[in-house]
Amino acid sequence: MPEPGILRTKDGTLEEVKKQMKLACAGVAKPVKNSQTLTGVKDVYAQYWIEELLSRFKEMKKDDPKRSNSDIEQELISWTEANGEKIYNPFLTTKEFNPTRDTPVEILHTILLGIVKYIWHVSHTPWTDDQKKFYAQRLQSTATDGLSIHPIRANYIMQYAGSLIGRQFKTIVQTNVFHLRGLVSDLHFNAWKADAELSALLWVPEIRNMAEYREDLKVAVANVLDIFATIDPSKIITKVKYHLLVHIEDDVVKLGPLVGVITEIFESFNAVFRYCSIFSNHLAPSRDIATQLGNQEAMKHRLTGGWWPAHEDDEAWQQAGPGVRHFMEKHPVLQKLLGWSIDKSVNHGEVKLIPLPRGQKTRLAIKFQETVAAQALNFGLYAGDSNWFKCRTIVSEYLDECFFGSWVFAASSIHELHARNELAVDIDIWFLRAVTYAAAFRRF
Repeated sequence: MPEPGILRTKDGTLEEVKKQMKLACAGVAKPVKNSQTLTGVKDVYAQYWIEELLSRFKEMKKDDPKRSNSDIEQELISWTEANGEKIYNPFLTTKEFNPTRDTPVEILHTILLGIVKYIWHVSHTPWTDDQKKFYAQRLQSTATDGLSIHPIRANYIMQYAGSLIGRQFKTIVQTNVFHLRGLVSDLHFNAWKADAELSALLWVPEIRNMAEYREDLKVAVANVLDIFATIDPSKIITKVKYHLLVHIEDDVVKLGPLVGVITEIFESFNAVFRYCSIFSNHLAPSRDIATQLGNQEAMKHRLTGGWWPAHEDDEAWQQAGPGVRHFMEKHPVLQKLLGWSIDKSVNHGEVKLIPLPRGQKTRLAIKFQETVAAQALNFGLYAGDSNWFKCRTIVSEYLDECFFGSWVFAASSIHELHARNELAVDIDIWFLRAVTYAAAFRRF
């Protein structure tokens, strides 16, 4: 199993940045670059001040050529010590925040725009025009029931195969294992299966068994790295997104399902940025937008019952009163503005029936009993005078809503009778079509 290396720490990263600042005070850029290459630490925020120190050293030497380099270096070091709050990245100095552990793997860019994009590139580039057309026909014929994806536009995906976005990769990673037979090698097909298995484990809103989930995740990550190491070993050491996969398990343990920290929704955040700068004087728009977003998040935190320290140096915590916390429950518009939506709970086996016209309930019930019910699963186990009604949807064991015409797996109760030797029927798991057999019933 692949394991992550020695984990970086917040204090260690800050200490390395301070060393680079001190090296820059000597006025030579090469030692700074060597340190960044050796340690892998290069802070973009601090880089501005490093270049500023290098430039300031040259100016001070130019203004007073007789002044020794050590004197200039010592003056610049004293300046950095006096201005530490300004020149060091706030992410490395903020209390209760550790950027080396509190920045989880981002599955949109790491998985969809990372490993899925890589295998998609090596899969479709060798295809001929006929193969591309054949794949598009297969993809367009996909039954999308149960998939939380946008309508498939297969011709568009194939036309712009080299510049797809996240939602299109989300479509193909869920469906390609059904469409790529005969179009890719066995090695690439195995890579698609490994990608699909890992993606299915990551895009889950709830983890029911953490120990089992962690083991499955380890195996899925190891499969992906093994198969890609076989396809192109050089990519394992040149693409950082492969390296990030081994940190997924730790992030899940710390933060839960990674879909909870996905940044996909912020890909279309430009309108929000524009709204946040309406009342800005545009002298520092980034600061004004950050302030406005911070105020919005603070308000959301308070309205939804969040806690905050009562005082800066006090361990006591406080939250808004019940009047404030319950205010949003009565204002759906405010809920929508703050992105709070209440999910309607569904139960296993819950159905939505097709409503019957008035005056025709008795006649239609008899008709359904003669036709639909006669085809229903295990109809013989129920009383002959039961009235059956055709359903619009039914909720599966895993709380998926099965629509009319969906393909479903169903376990027959005949299997239980067979286990007790009460009925000698050789049947275990049925793979059946809901349009014929998954009719919901009510007994009167």
